[in-house]
Amino acid sequence: MEKEREVFVMPWNPEHYNMQNKTKKEETLESQKEELESSYKQSEYQYKIRIEMDKIRKEGKIKDWRKVIYEAEKRIAKEGK
Repeated sequence: MEKEREVFVMPWNPEHYNMQNKTKKEETLESQKEELESSYKQSEYQYKIRIEMDKIRKEGKIKDWRKVIYEAEKRIAKEGK
């Protein structure tokens, strides 16, 4: 005699879940422009951080990577004011 197999039943229907997340929002040119500008600013900020991190590493004063990131962010913020 074979044992009956236990069948796993999902508590939610994945197809239903995916359908809810696929509701489309109409995009306008303005919203795309805002998204692009935001992405550009974030990318530029990350680039500046990397440059500062390289400078700090070359100075050799700080070895801990967390402190290097913190110091780079501090310098960028000070530079922006």
